[in-house]
Amino acid sequence: MAVSDALGAFPSYHSTIRAWNTANGKALGAIRGHTGSVMCLHRNETSLASGGEDKSVKGINWAVLGTHACGGQSLRE
Repeated sequence: MAVSDALGAFPSYHSTIRAWNTANGKALGAIRGHTGSVMCLHRNETSLASGGEDKSVKGINWAVLGTHACGGQSLRE
């Protein structure tokens, strides 16, 4: 199973993305980086991109998150 197969991500109106381990249903934490609501997400096998109300697009590599807690991992522009 690829790392991305075990990770789920959901946008939030609180400027974060909530990450989940879909294999066991456990929350991994919040991914931070936007200053406004997260409006959209796109994922593929290697990365996650998000668009925010702050008019920015951010991205993160799934390997950075792994299957462990992300504890407020920041997104890069």
